[in-house]
Amino acid sequence: MPDLHPLLGALADYYTPDPDTVSQIDKNGVLLDYVGHAEITRILIEIDPAWTWEPIAWDNGRPATHLQLGKIKKRDGTIIEIPTVSMWGRLTLFGVTRPAVGSVEAHKADLDKELVSDFLRNAAMRFGISLALWAKGPAPQRRTTTDAPSAPAPTGDGPSDAQLKLLRALKYQGDPRALSKREASAEIDRLKQAQTEEHPF
Repeated sequence: MPDLHPLLGALADYYTPDPDTVSQIDKNGVLLDYVGHAEITRILIEIDPAWTWEPIAWDNGRPATHLQLGKIKKRDGTIIEIPTVSMWGRLTLFGVTRPAVGSVEAHKADLDKELVSDFLRNAAMRFGISLALWAKGPAPQRRTTTDAPSAPAPTGDGPSDAQLKLLRALKYQGDPRALSKREASAEIDRLKQAQTEEHPF
């Protein structure tokens, strides 16, 4: 059975980030895990090469931003006010658009780039990408039109990493991990043939 929507596959595949892509940042004495701008961009391209983002509003040809005083509680319990800048925008994947916000401390030297970076991480999380860094509980199961979890392939007989990447790139509708190596190979051939017939030149 095909997935209800390809974004469900993205949620299942990218809910928990690869540990090698997770970095840490010190926020007032607390170490927070995060996935960087470059890795988030790579994941977005893998999910949907045609992904786009845009600011909610423009101001004199630039994305509109808002300056405010953010209150932060330090480890010793004291509260300090830090000027922060925020930018609202929209991220679109597979034609689905969701709003999100990026915010950084106003003193940052490369403010525009850091705003976009924070926005993309926040927006990607709205689609389930690296959501495990914020949420508690196990990764969600991929759902089908029967609303039942996909059955995993027999141990040791699942598709290779290269086959999984190729199936996603060819827009395979379903859970490629539920296929055997032989089935994955057959699906790759079928999808390539379908693309050739659709675009013969």
